[in-house]
Order: sequence, then structure tokens, then C-alpha cells
Amino acid sequence: GGPSGRVANDRGGSGGTTTVEFDSLAGRVLSARDSISGTIRNCAGGPTPWGTWLTCEESNEFHDAPHGYIFEVPANGSGDPTPLRDMGRFSHEAVAVDPATGFVYETEDAGNSSGFYRFVPHVDGNLAAGGQLFMLKVRGRERVNLGASYANGTAFAVEWVPVLTPDNPAQASPGNFVWAQGRAQGAATFPPLEG
Repeated sequence: GGPSGRVANDRGGSGGTTTVEFDSLAGRVLSARDSISGTIRNCAGGPTPWGTWLTCEESNEFHDAPHGYIFEVPANGSGDPTPLRDMGRFSHEAVAVDPATGFVYETEDAGNSSGFYRFVPHVDGNLAAGGQLFMLKVRGRERVNLGASYANGTAFAVEWVPVLTPDNPAQASPGNFVWAQGRAQGAATFPPLEG
């Protein structure tokens, strides 16, 4: 169906997150509430060092609004239904935040056209303030397929190419336009990055 919560990104989206507070000593649920809704196919996502959760849409569909974004959900209260557009619109899987730099690493689950991304925020700990998205490239080599078979322990020197247009909110937007920008600069490709 449609979104069940009061904090909805898109009335046509049927996904979302639920925040559950659990007392592990007593073994019981203390509270459960919707924290964001109106999204599509929320996937792995990941925690931040500042105590929030980044929920990722594993979709780039369009209903009443575009999808394929990351949203930030606080541990307490409701999330902001505004997508973090500078982090890219694509079929997201998971994220990991480097606590030393504040950089956010993002995986894509889009078949054999998946990239590995790094988001550098303008303000550490404030993703809504925007930033720059980059895609991983093997240094000195063009369009390497890192989904191919390599011996255990194989290492690659890498660099990061900028994704100049991380968001395209158009209804008819091609699903891999972020990946295609990186590939045009020689970035590496992966099979679906599940984690």
C-alpha cells in the first residue's frame, strides 16, 4: 500500500523504516514507531558515528516523486523525508561512514553496472549541507571489471573520479546515469555490491 507514517517522502512509495527501542536486559520492546515512510525498497543502509541511521533506497523508480536516494533517520524521533540528493540517485545498497574523515562510502546494487562511491560532505556530520560524490577508479587503468576473478590478496591502487551530476529527478531518468558518468572517466565496475 501507501505510506503509513506521518513523515512521508512520497505518497506513492510503500517503504520506510521503523524505530524499535528494545530493553535487552528485560527482553522486551519499550517502543516502536515509524521513523520515515514513502520510500521504496529500503535496503541495508548503515549507522553514522553521530548516532543516526542512513536508510538507502534500492530503487530508482518514479511514483509521485523520484526514488533512489539516501535519507537520514535519527535514533529518537522522526526522520527527515528530504532525500540527500548530493549523495546520488541510484540503486543504493549499503553505506559506511569513516569516523576519522566523515567520508561516506556507498555501494550500488544494480546488476553488473554497479559502482563503489565516496561522498565527501561539505560539513562533517551534516550530510544535508551537501557535498561531492566520487566513484572508484583503478589508478592507471580504464574501466576495470572488479567483478572478474582475481587471486586472493590481489591489490589495486585506486583514485576517485568526480560525479558532477549526482541527481536527476526526472521521471524518465536512466537508472544508471550516475554509474555512466564515472565509467566515462574510466571508473571501475562491480557486480551487485551487497554490503
